[in-house]
Amino acid sequence: MKFTPENIDNVDKEYIARRLANLIHVEHLKNAIPDSITFLEMYNVKEVDQLDVVNRWRQNETYKTMAVPLGVRGKDDILSLNLHEKAHGPHGLVAGTTGSGKSEIIQSYILSLAINFHPHEVAFLLIDYKGGGMANLFKDLVHLVGTITNLDGDEAMRALTSIKAELRKRQRLFGEHDVNHINQYHKLFKEGVATEPMPHLFIISDEFAELKSEQPDFMKELVSTARIGRSLGIHLILATQKPSGVVDDQIWSNSKFKLALKVQDRQDSNEILKTPDAADITLPGRAYLQVGNNEIYELFQSAWSGATYDIEGDKLEVEDKTIYMINDYGQLQAINKDLSGLEDEETKENQTELEAVIDHIESITTRLEIEEVKRPWLPPLPENVYQEDLVETDFRKLWSDDAKEVELTLGLKDVPEEQYQGPMVLQLKKAGHIALIGSPGYGRTTFLHNIIFDVARHLRPDQAHMYLFDFGTNGLMPVTDIPHVADYFTVDQEDKIAKAIRIFNDEIDRRKKILSQYRVTSISEYRKLTGETIPHVFILIDNFDAVKDSPFQEVFENMMIKMTREGLALDMQVTLTASRANAMKTPMYINMKTRIAMFLYDKSEVSNVVGQQKFAVKDVVGRALLSSDDNVSFHIGQPFKHDETNHIMIKLMMKYRR
Repeated sequence: MKFTPENIDNVDKEYIARRLANLIHVEHLKNAIPDSITFLEMYNVKEVDQLDVVNRWRQNETYKTMAVPLGVRGKDDILSLNLHEKAHGPHGLVAGTTGSGKSEIIQSYILSLAINFHPHEVAFLLIDYKGGGMANLFKDLVHLVGTITNLDGDEAMRALTSIKAELRKRQRLFGEHDVNHINQYHKLFKEGVATEPMPHLFIISDEFAELKSEQPDFMKELVSTARIGRSLGIHLILATQKPSGVVDDQIWSNSKFKLALKVQDRQDSNEILKTPDAADITLPGRAYLQVGNNEIYELFQSAWSGATYDIEGDKLEVEDKTIYMINDYGQLQAINKDLSGLEDEETKENQTELEAVIDHIESITTRLEIEEVKRPWLPPLPENVYQEDLVETDFRKLWSDDAKEVELTLGLKDVPEEQYQGPMVLQLKKAGHIALIGSPGYGRTTFLHNIIFDVARHLRPDQAHMYLFDFGTNGLMPVTDIPHVADYFTVDQEDKIAKAIRIFNDEIDRRKKILSQYRVTSISEYRKLTGETIPHVFILIDNFDAVKDSPFQEVFENMMIKMTREGLALDMQVTLTASRANAMKTPMYINMKTRIAMFLYDKSEVSNVVGQQKFAVKDVVGRALLSSDDNVSFHIGQPFKHDETNHIMIKLMMKYRR
């Protein structure tokens, strides 16, 4: 119908307007659900200080109730979500299409829990599958104990291992305090009987559909683990944009509560609620809460924590400068619409309510000196690890007249089964001979540099003699000035190597005679008996593969077989690198007690080095796997953070040498 403005001259328009102004629309008489409500409005406060967080932490007890505000059914009619096992919990589903407010409702729930419960009572582990999402928002929240952002390859298995380790730890603590439920443990903790915090752990995945598609085994194990962990205080909240085809029977039956915002169609609504209602939602943040078999089924407006934190309480009106033209059909047409997409962007100084609340909680935890709980999930190993961050590296504090047993710090190890990351330490005497197998370019030479400097820091030049066989690309040349280096060889120095072979064979025989003469079983016993300083001998070989193509292959390999068989008792130790295990003859290889695998293009070669492994070696320079009962993954440490430190340390050692 065409719109035609009609000019009425004989009507008092002001009179009509004043009479109509007294009318109140019938909808306003009802306690209608508001179209939107901010997080602080839900709590009926204007400033974060008014939340009275400390008092809430002191009074609220998770073993009684875990109810926290999530939204409103109407004016002053708060809807709470209570994931206590005897209420709405412990696990649940959230569904909502793009723009429905799915992520926002989860954010508000996390924030509401953090306000009401102490970090020792509630904690969060966020699964942010593709990264860059919700995890960044909560990075400063003390309740956040971990973020899983990368589940490619073995990271999924590592994550599961960490979560299962957390379950085992909780079961152990239950056993120590003779309880079988987290509510009993929390009561003991509040009373001071239990001393180690054990917060309810909320594992939250903001988008699990893609995760389930790409990592189905991980998803299945995660749901199963959560089911087992309900009495241990484990809660699982899974969110998805499209539940159809994603929410299987195991997930649905394991989820006591469901939150459904606007979904794409009736099929999606039926998938989560078993009713089509959520398909008819039109407002962002509007949601249905369903608990069990419709024991609770309510429509409400969830709180929005992304609103600008308006400490003055007078939200600034933004002037709409759009000019509209009314067309012939009575429709408004913008004639100067801003198409930049920037009109709604907030300036940097505008803080959101979520940010303000997190900052407030952070200041409280700092002021009260609240101790962080142990993290069940540790971040993946870094790609750069330095010795000085792991152990004492000043040789002046380590050198002594008594040549102590050398502890080699290889790098930073990752043990998800024990929820631990720390220095990868080898007792040199127990480690025996060391073989590192890896593809070129992945840090083999750096590994030898690390060993060389580590030995040099522990033993004086008169206590350790190093012989460097540089059969690679001159990678060992930069460390030849270390005063402990007795000699340096390259693959083309045939005569020099032949002479060295004779010297080593003679030294083996000489040391064996000493043992026989003094009736001792090792050189270390001889030192204790006589007080004589007889140096450790370290033979370090880079790129052992080159031996097979050399003219001295046979005599060199025979000497190495003898050295690896008899050298340990004589304090003569071999460390080498190669690109494959069969670069060494079998009699020599079986004497290499410690075997380390770096990344290998031939994946089957890893098994030849370390046997069956739980985790593959990542395609990262410096990443390695140690042969042991548990096949520990670690990242090889670099001797120094700066190249010039290398030269400074060598000069200092030269100055302090005897």
